[in-house]
Amino acid sequence: PTRGVTSLALPALERIGASVVMVRIPASDSFADSAAMGRAIDESLSIGSTPSSILNEVKSLREWLKVGLMAVASVSTAARLGDADRFAGMLSASGFDGVVYADLPFESSVEWLKSAENAGLLSTLILTPATAPKRAEAMLKECRGCVWIAAEATRSLPNVSGMVKKLREMTDLPVLVSGAISSASHVRS
Repeated sequence: PTRGVTSLALPALERIGASVVMVRIPASDSFADSAAMGRAIDESLSIGSTPSSILNEVKSLREWLKVGLMAVASVSTAARLGDADRFAGMLSASGFDGVVYADLPFESSVEWLKSAENAGLLSTLILTPATAPKRAEAMLKECRGCVWIAAEATRSLPNVSGMVKKLREMTDLPVLVSGAISSASHVRS
């Protein structure tokens, strides 16, 4: 990653048909991410990317983009930039449509999700194939805009299709699946 790549990548992703793009807000506390994401964030930070630089890039081209933009951030980064309300306001002013906090435990989510809603942002919580059904049901009630399942292809991807089916029975929200998807068989799963 290099500075300015967001300004190139977002229009390109829209041109090839993306309807929603998750934009990671770089932070030095990438403990909630995969090893690959952690390396990418470290590289991004080492060449000068900052939360403010990403917000500014998004803001500079938002009026020309139709694609939905979800910020993926850490609570600690948001807290360093202010409180939940201030950070949600910054995302909204930059043109983001929604936010997901990669390290936000469900039990601590009320303030952060309410701030997002007050700023006009959609928000979601991260579920995994290991999320217990009752917990998933409670989490779904707090999601606005979409549901996100984070799966690892080698371990949990085979369980995702069943989870997606169950979630679709509980909500009309779109279900996004992310993870280490690297083959045609993973996509079919």
